[in-house]
Amino acid sequence: MKVKKIASQVFHQYGLSFETATRAGGWTNAVWFNEDLVLRLSLTEGSNRIRREIQLSQRLPAIVGYPVNISTGVIEGHEWSISKRIKGINLSEAWPNLTWAERTHTVKHIWGIMQGVHTVDVEKVKELSSKNPWYSSLDADEILSQFKYYVEKGIFTPEQGAVLLDMLKSFWNKLSTAAVVLNHGDITMDNILWNEGNVVSLMDFEHSVIAPMGIDLNSFINLAFFQEEGSTLIDENNAEEFQKYKFEITKLLSPILQQPDSIDLLFGYAILFNQRFLEFFLADPEGKLEELDPYNKLLSLANGKGGYLSEIIYS
Repeated sequence: MKVKKIASQVFHQYGLSFETATRAGGWTNAVWFNEDLVLRLSLTEGSNRIRREIQLSQRLPAIVGYPVNISTGVIEGHEWSISKRIKGINLSEAWPNLTWAERTHTVKHIWGIMQGVHTVDVEKVKELSSKNPWYSSLDADEILSQFKYYVEKGIFTPEQGAVLLDMLKSFWNKLSTAAVVLNHGDITMDNILWNEGNVVSLMDFEHSVIAPMGIDLNSFINLAFFQEEGSTLIDENNAEEFQKYKFEITKLLSPILQQPDSIDLLFGYAILFNQRFLEFFLADPEGKLEELDPYNKLLSLANGKGGYLSEIIYS
């Protein structure tokens, strides 16, 4: 395979064998660990995301813990970077074994990192980041057409479609005048390294966006309360500990959510984020639509009163 051949070439430059490397995750980039080095290799020819991200990383505050880059390059149209490896595991691996008190400490740390990212001078990184989140072009006409299609196909009732479109219209009205910051753009547990009780790095800024902080706020809420594997606002086995966790995390959000327009922007990004996964399903249906979590989140929003976000934004 071409990318493996390129990876072997890069590791050879550093006196390492590809056979000793360990493949890690990655959707848009292939990632390998080899001793104390990490190789990221673009799966797409002609992309410049890795090099832009490395340039962006030089503007990030120390609290982010971004890996130290050693070198970048391009081989046969595929860009790559070699960085120093940070000791740790993905937070998604650690999370199931953490107590609610440990999770509170961890999520508060992530919140601090996110706020650090938002302090970056956007004028200095505007050429290194996108204006739209990875999951939406924010094209109002296109999205309006998509929601009309959903109603025509019975995916939403006309009343549900009207509620969602009203929420999106409020979002677009606020979007043009909202203050913007540098957003990470994809804050997930798989993009966070955890080691010995602490978050040590927020990685993968290739989807960074200069936009209202509602983008990262939506990601943060998903991480804290609505992870993919069955996370909800209930933990029947540890109800008291969970309620303490919920109280502490929603307390962090309160000052932000009280700012003008913040809830309208959050609703808009939440709708567009979940819509993207609805589109993935419709393009390649697998299972039942009514069992699709993003679809059920959209239904809850369409039924008013904040839907699945109500316990957070109205706490």
